[in-house]
Parts: sequence; C-alpha cells; structure tokens
Amino acid sequence: LTPANFDDTVKKYPKLLVEFYAPWCGHCKQLTPHYAKAATALKKAHPEVGLAKVDADAHKSLGEKFGVQGFPTLKWFVDGEASEYSGGRTEDTIVSWIKKRMGPPAKEISTKDDHDTHTVSVQVVVMGYFTDKESKDAQTFLKLAQDMDEVEFGISHAAEVHTHAGAKDNSIVLYKKFDEGKAVYDGEIKKKPLKDWILMNQLAYVTEFDQDTSSKIFGSPIKTQILFFGDKTDDKSKAAKTAFDEVAKENYGKMVGVYVNKDKNNVLEFFGVEAADVPCVFVVTSPEKGGSMKKYKGPSKEELSAGASESLKKFVTDYHAGSISPHVKSEKRPASDVDSKGVTTLVGTSFDEIVMDENKDVLVEFYAPWCGHCKQLVPIYDKLGKAFESVESVVIAKMDATANDPPEEINVQGFPTIKFFPAMKNKVPQDFEGERTLKGFKKFIKKNAKVPFELPKKKKSKKDEEDV
Repeated sequence: LTPANFDDTVKKYPKLLVEFYAPWCGHCKQLTPHYAKAATALKKAHPEVGLAKVDADAHKSLGEKFGVQGFPTLKWFVDGEASEYSGGRTEDTIVSWIKKRMGPPAKEISTKDDHDTHTVSVQVVVMGYFTDKESKDAQTFLKLAQDMDEVEFGISHAAEVHTHAGAKDNSIVLYKKFDEGKAVYDGEIKKKPLKDWILMNQLAYVTEFDQDTSSKIFGSPIKTQILFFGDKTDDKSKAAKTAFDEVAKENYGKMVGVYVNKDKNNVLEFFGVEAADVPCVFVVTSPEKGGSMKKYKGPSKEELSAGASESLKKFVTDYHAGSISPHVKSEKRPASDVDSKGVTTLVGTSFDEIVMDENKDVLVEFYAPWCGHCKQLVPIYDKLGKAFESVESVVIAKMDATANDPPEEINVQGFPTIKFFPAMKNKVPQDFEGERTLKGFKKFIKKNAKVPFELPKKKKSKKDEEDV
C-alpha cells in the first residue's frame, strides 16, 4: 500500500490487517513468509478479509498517521477504524487470531470429515466434546476460546463425531502435530486450570527459541526452563541434543525444554556463553512477582562429550533436590579494581566483597555498554570518582550489568540504574534520587553516607591566586 491507494483499499475490505514494515528490519524479514502463507490461507477461508503491507520507511506519513513507532507494527482495520493487532507472528497464530474475529470462537464440527480436517488444520487445535451445547462446561470452554486469540478451538455436539474421535462426553482434547500427537484434559473444567493446561501442552518436549516461540515459552505456567545451547551443524552437538531430548521428555510438565542455536547471540550473551562453549546446558527459573531470574549452570561441552545422558540426568536430579547453587555470570576480575579515575569496576564475583563491606558507603551504577544515557554519564561519573578518590569510606563503583549478574535482590529494570549501599551490617540498597550531575551526586552521598567524611578542598589555580 501507498498513500495513493491506502484509503481505497481500507474501504474495499471491511476487515483488513496491515503490516507496517521497513525493508532493513530483521524482524520484518522473519515475518514475511508467515504473513504471505497466512494471506493464502485466509483467501480461501475468508476472502472478505484483506492482508496488506506498507513500507513505512518509504511512506513515513502513513506510519505517523497510525502511530507506528517500531517495525513491524500490525494494525487491524474494521470499517476503516484501526486497532492494535495482538496476535502472534506465525502463519497459524495470525490465521487463528483473525478467524476469532470472523465468527464463533470455536468452530462447530458436525461431521467426521470436518473433525479430521480441523484437528490437523494448524499445529495445535483444542477440541471440546459436549452433547449439551448449553451446559456450564460447554459455555466455560467457549468463553476460554474467546479469550485465547492464538489458539485454534473446535467444538462438537454430535455423537457420531465423539465416537469417531474416541472422546467421552464433556471431554477436551488438544491435538498437536508433534510429539505424542494429542493430550487429554483430566482436570476440572474451569477457565484458569484449563488455560494453564493448554499453555503447557501446546509446547513440544523441546521448543526451539526464536521470536515466534518466546512468548509461548515464557507464557507457560511452568516457570522453570531447561535450555540446551547447541550447533545444528556439529555432530557432537547433535548427539548431545538427542540425550537432552530424552531428559526434557522425562521432565515434561515440570520443566519447559528449550533449544537455543548458537546464532542466537543475544541469548548467548545473556547467559555469558561463547559460541565455542556449545553444547552446554542451563536451567532457568523465571521470576514470580517481585522476584528475579535465577540461572543454574549444567553440564559443559566437555561433560556432555564424555557422557551426555548421565551428566544431564544427574544435573536435573541435583537441581530438583536443591543441591545446586545459582550461577552468577561474571567477567574476569580486573588486575586493579580501581581505575585511573578513581572508579571501582565491579564484576559478578567481586560484588559482595566490595559493595557489602559494612564499613563502606558505596554508590553503584549498573550500566550497559550500548546505552546512550550511560555514555553521557561517563565524564560526570569519572569526575565523581576523582572527587572521592582520597575518601577511604566512600566507594564510587560501576558494573556492566549485561556481562555480570547483579545480586538477585537488586532489580535492574533499565540503564543506567544507580543504587546506594550505606555503610552498615545487612545492607539494604537505596535508589539514587537526585540530579545526575557532579553536584547532585555529591549532595546525595553527603546526605545518605553513614560514615562522616570531608571532601578535600579544591586547590586554587594560579589564576585564582592572581585574582585574589
């Protein structure tokens, strides 16, 4: 679409999905084949629905008109009115999301042929078998189907379909094109437990991590993931992955099995894994409200090579037994903790020793090397380090929070995050509150430090003396 034909196209299709993209955008390129397949599928099922795209880099006016701030952005137009698209970015999830807006939340299945076609139409289909369409359980099922945009649902009230499927009345089955092929729900038909069951069972024993699957992985009610970092081109990695698949299958329902290929640089960086380290394994517990992510380091490349099955099973057993300590990602400690500007460099393994010293008042900046605000702060922070260089009781410190793990009780949500640790036993960090200027930092430290100090007086320059 272009500004010239946009309005006419919106009028032509009462329901239209529009992707605003940029040709250079990597995520847009990943979406392209899925978007095209979804368009083909919907052309057959719902020819009245249109799928379109706008090069919002070339046609900035259209992007600005609809509040596009990143790529890709998808908008759903109904009779010309735009709203946010909230579905996934795979063929199945796009199709399912749109179908939910075109008719009933669950497709009614009345024949055996319809049943066989529908249950293999996408990767995951949830079927409800209810003789009484007005029953409380059937209505609960339909309400959940309405809420879960990215999952395809079907419902049947026909006895011959139930018999054909081998399904009991008032039963729910999740059909999937992987692993064992289907899962039968055996819990109480209430929205919360049923939704959790679907979110768990829509995942394979091992799911490859990518842009499309990440939301499903972290959306699972199971908050423990076991990750295999591997290399699809390496035979030893493939052999270790086979052993990992078996362990993940054995722990299905307790842990979410995840495969991360070595080209996922951002994930490797988060765990402190180099490409040369793969294959290797980690367990991660995702944070509950107010908590923080914990990582547990599993078998290394060498250990997997020596005996993948044995080392993996031992690691998982030890993890469940609570006999493994969380892994702290850390850079190598520098030869000198204090740099030429008087600023102390912290790494994961030196944090407690330096920061938690009960005799020291410590200011810590948690930064990211790529953060623009952090870069702007560098000259001010260096001057602050110089100002306190001779004050024994005060430490001006910094930590690269992308290369080192801060302690779990410190919640670093953005960069830079600045915390103050007053000199005392059992330190409790305070948020820095003040201006990010040399004067602002000095004022804050003077007010909150537990150990009294005096900054050395600034020496007068020759010009100052001449003025006097």
